[in-house]
Amino acid sequence: MRLFNNKHKKSNYIKKFGEFKSETFLFNWISEYFLKNTKSDYSHLSDKTCNDLDFEELFMFLDRTNSKVGQQYLYYQLRTSNDDDNISDKDEELIQKIEKDEKFRLFLEKQLSKLDQTEAFYIAKLFQDKPIEVPKWHWILPFLSIISLSCVLSLLFSTGLVSLVPVLIIINMGIHYRNKNNLDHYISSIPELLKLHSIAKNLLDYDSNIFMEKEFKQSISVIERVKKHFYLFQLENRAQSDVTNLFWGSLEIIKIILVLEPIMFFKALTKIKTNQKHIRNLYNSIGRLDMLYSISSLRYGADNYCLPNYSNPEDGIKAKGIYHPLIENCV
Repeated sequence: MRLFNNKHKKSNYIKKFGEFKSETFLFNWISEYFLKNTKSDYSHLSDKTCNDLDFEELFMFLDRTNSKVGQQYLYYQLRTSNDDDNISDKDEELIQKIEKDEKFRLFLEKQLSKLDQTEAFYIAKLFQDKPIEVPKWHWILPFLSIISLSCVLSLLFSTGLVSLVPVLIIINMGIHYRNKNNLDHYISSIPELLKLHSIAKNLLDYDSNIFMEKEFKQSISVIERVKKHFYLFQLENRAQSDVTNLFWGSLEIIKIILVLEPIMFFKALTKIKTNQKHIRNLYNSIGRLDMLYSISSLRYGADNYCLPNYSNPEDGIKAKGIYHPLIENCV
């Protein structure tokens, strides 16, 4: 192996690049993507091995990602062994570009950091967890909405249906608030998915060579077509953060009368279920890009690092001048 000295003057770089993170590491969430992807074989590091290696401390040293998606993806890659996920020549070019092209790096940091909130951990649940089942009776909701609207409008001209209106409102209110429990399962993840999609588009527009995979571009297009069904979750998120707002109160009444929320929710559920593969594609692509940023930042901040030369596994591992990264002033 060749050993490269990697000390640079850091005055031309922002403080974050190459330095340790000063944040709380939520390993229960960071590890969840890995735990749900783990197979019952020997292709990953066991919990016992991780304890022996002080893996969490090692991860905190290695992790320089900007997003929660990147954190989860990096953790997964460090604990699994998959030849298909090795760093390719294209990946290596991108790692070098991140270090040398400051304009690109700053843009990348700005985009990825939009997914730095804890809620972004929930994105993986959209394709790893089984979606809530759409009830068989959901088809009746549009008819119930039309009947309710017709009855309310009829009050402007006649009082013949005045006794029916309270009954419909009570029924609709029961359906509406019962559905709130289902909505809560997605209130954090869907808005973060929309952020993920927006970030993917922005990065692709900035440099179309970042993501060469045909599946990635196809997934962006698919989510673009179905994202209109997800805006309900953004509205609900805003309403919960500003419950005193008169607008949101009025909107809630309209949603109850017309049972709009359950109708939109079940439509969104169908789109989530049929597009889990595309959600996964976006997640993995953005996560991998953030992992490559982390590698670039780690190399830049290290006193020394090396690029290994891969050979026949039967030849074993040969190394010179290695040291423990977690031991200060180690020999």
